[in-house]
Amino acid sequence: MNPKGVNLSDVWWDVSPVRHAKCNGRNGANELPLKVLDRVIELSTDEGDLVFDPFGGAGTTYMAAEIKARRWLGIEIGPTDDIVQRFAEIEQDSKILDDQRKELNALFSAQVRVARERAGWWTCESVRVADEEKRQRALNLG
Repeated sequence: MNPKGVNLSDVWWDVSPVRHAKCNGRNGANELPLKVLDRVIELSTDEGDLVFDPFGGAGTTYMAAEIKARRWLGIEIGPTDDIVQRFAEIEQDSKILDDQRKELNALFSAQVRVARERAGWWTCESVRVADEEKRQRALNLG
């Protein structure tokens, strides 16, 4: 394990494509999942860095860069109304990212953790409690 968190594999099973009209909220623009751009920007830049996206589409890159305190520069030859509207509602995308990032560096999602606890299986929290109890017993014996 990486001491700074869980190692990221090259397969991102937790990201679904936004390719169907029912999932795409931007009028025909190529909308990538916000989670993808959040992850790419987090992995490849630091706060204040410049992010360049020459294919603006629905503005997902710009939104993620803005939320993550990166400077950004973009180009889009098509209509930009969706991008402008998206920035008018930046709080929604910011909340989406906040909710997604709650599960970062977690072995089990909250839903899986609850199911494991109900089944009586170990969780990270139960192992920590058991380890702390062992440590306390060892201190009391010593």
